[in-house]
Amino acid sequence: MDRNRTVDVVAVKPAYSADGTPGYFDTGTEVPAQMLNLITEELRNLVVACGGTPSAVDDTQISTVLAPKISGILSHATDTGVVSTDHKRVVVGATASQANGVNSVVVGGNTNTASGTNAQVSGGTVNRASGADAQVSGGYGNTSSGSESQISGGSDNVASGYRSHVAGSRNVELNTPNAVGGGYDAGTAITPSDANQNLSWLLNSDGGHAHFAGTAKIGGDVDAGTGEKISLNGSNGLVSVDFDGPDACAYASGKNWSVTKNVPSGLITVVNNSNHALNTGDEMTITLTNSLITSGSAVIGIVSSCTTIAATLVGTAPASGSVVFTLRNVGSDGGADVAWAVGIRFVVIGEL
Repeated sequence: MDRNRTVDVVAVKPAYSADGTPGYFDTGTEVPAQMLNLITEELRNLVVACGGTPSAVDDTQISTVLAPKISGILSHATDTGVVSTDHKRVVVGATASQANGVNSVVVGGNTNTASGTNAQVSGGTVNRASGADAQVSGGYGNTSSGSESQISGGSDNVASGYRSHVAGSRNVELNTPNAVGGGYDAGTAITPSDANQNLSWLLNSDGGHAHFAGTAKIGGDVDAGTGEKISLNGSNGLVSVDFDGPDACAYASGKNWSVTKNVPSGLITVVNNSNHALNTGDEMTITLTNSLITSGSAVIGIVSSCTTIAATLVGTAPASGSVVFTLRNVGSDGGADVAWAVGIRFVVIGEL
C-alpha cells in the first residue's frame, strides 16, 4: 500500500477543500483527486502507524500490521460467548516486554516476560511467569516458575513450588507445594535453587500447618501493632499473655476474700487493711467469679507477689463461672496489725 506512482502525479499533496455537500457515489459520479488522496492517505497512515513500511507492490500490508494487534483480543458489548483468539500471546500497554508462552499475556509494566503456558504478568518490572498457569502481579524482579504458582508484589522473589504463593516479600524462594509464604532479606538477590530460602512465615494448605519465625500476635490493635492479648514468640518459644489488672479482692468472712473479673487473664490482690491475721500455716481462700470459666475450663494460678508473709498456692478448684484459690502462709506470721499482701496472676484456658 503506497501512494500513486504514475507520471502525472504531483510531489506535494494538494490542499483539501470542504466545499460542496456530502453525499454518496452513484453511476457516473465523478471521482475527484481529493477523494482518492483521502482514501490513500488514510490507509497509508494506518500502515505507518502500525509499524509498517509502505510498499507499492504489497496489497496485504494492512492485514499484516493489524492482525497482531487485534487477533489476540475479542470483545462484545454484552457477552463474547466461549471464544478463542487467533493469536495466543498478547502484550498490552507494556514496555520492552514479551509473551511467548501459549495463551500467555503481559499487561502493563516494563521488561516483563510471560513464557509459561497460560501464564500472566500484570505490571511491575523485570517480572517473569515461566511456570505453567503461573502469575506475577506487580513488584520487581520476581519469578513464578512453579506450576500454578503466584507472586504478589515484593522484589527478587521466586515461587518455584507447585501451587506456591509468595506475598509481600523480598529475596525469598518458596518451594513448598500448596503453600503461602514470605519473608524479608535485605541482601543481594537470591539464586533460585528449588528449595526454600529466607522464609520467615509459611502457611501450608496441605495439612493446615502454620510456621512463624517471629512473633504471632492475637488480639489488640492490628493497625498500630499494639495491645495484643496473646503473643507466641517463634524465636524462643515464649508464650505471653496480657494480665489485666490489678484488681483488689473484697473481704468476705473468716479468711476468705472474693473478686469478680471477667477476663481470660489478670492480676488480683489481697491487702490486709481490715485487721485480718494470716499467721504461719494459716490458709485463706480467694473466690474469683469469672463468666469465662466453664465446668471444662482449666485455670492456672501463681502467686506473683507477697509482702511480709510468704504465701504458696495449695489448691485451685474451678467450677462453672468461678474458681477458688487456696493459699497457705509458709512464712512469717501476718498478724492482724501487720500490713501483709499477696498477688495472684491467673489464666483461664477455655474448653472447645
